[in-house]
Amino acid sequence: MSSQKPTTLREAFRQHLIVTQKKPRTVEAYMDAMVQFHRFTNGTYPLHVTVNDIRAFLFHIMHERGYAPRTFNQIYYGLKAFYEAFMPDVPIMAPFCRHKVRDGNITVISRFDFDRMLARTENRKHRAVLALLYSSGIRSSECAAIRIDDFDTEQMLIRVTGKGEKLRYTVFSPRCRALLREYVKLKRPTTRLFPGRTKEHISTEMIGHIVREAAKRAGLSQRVYPHILRHSFATHFLETDGRLPVLQSMLGHAQPKTTYRYTHVDTALIRTVTSPLDTPLEQFGPRPRRNKGRSL
Repeated sequence: MSSQKPTTLREAFRQHLIVTQKKPRTVEAYMDAMVQFHRFTNGTYPLHVTVNDIRAFLFHIMHERGYAPRTFNQIYYGLKAFYEAFMPDVPIMAPFCRHKVRDGNITVISRFDFDRMLARTENRKHRAVLALLYSSGIRSSECAAIRIDDFDTEQMLIRVTGKGEKLRYTVFSPRCRALLREYVKLKRPTTRLFPGRTKEHISTEMIGHIVREAAKRAGLSQRVYPHILRHSFATHFLETDGRLPVLQSMLGHAQPKTTYRYTHVDTALIRTVTSPLDTPLEQFGPRPRRNKGRSL
């Protein structure tokens, strides 16, 4: 019986994950983590990287890409699984650890706080960035790479290229459209909506700077970063619309449980709700007729 070796290290890693009984979603997530790392190191052979390469990559996804702790942990475990499989005698992942995921409500800002951030930002490009982040709920990396032809101004939809190059659609508002048009009229970008000074598009670091400075000008005491605007979009959408599957699709979440964390409701909103016992019967529709026959 002949044994055929996998032709690539990538395929060998996939086979390793499968034979160690990882779930299909976990397999894809870990494979995607290694793809991202491989791109970050400019194609360096994965078994030739150093601890410094891994440290720089984890710093990049945490501080520059703004990945949430759960996403960071998924990538961390993907790298850990790879190097435990192919370099078991080298503790290359030993200096690193997963991030603690806090339970409870996520951090958001109020609509009034966001309006203050927008009102006190004079730079039109920065106003457009802020409006797009909050209006659509896209990630900072997605905002940075967005193209002009990704917008459908008739249906008010944006085509977004998310993690793993997956396409999805989300909304944006007429108010956001007006601010984007003001910016486009002034700067006249050609391909990318937000081109950078030296690169094809603006950096995620610059987007983070725009958000932080806007929060400071608005006098907000809490630390505000781009992902908080995404959290705020999701939370406020559910408070006004409530359709969880729609939100899951717009945010690009693979699993409903990721979106379900936005179902927390502020106590101020709860105080406005009437108990069903105090609701007039007329609001429940006509009284059901009793069925005297046998039921199936």
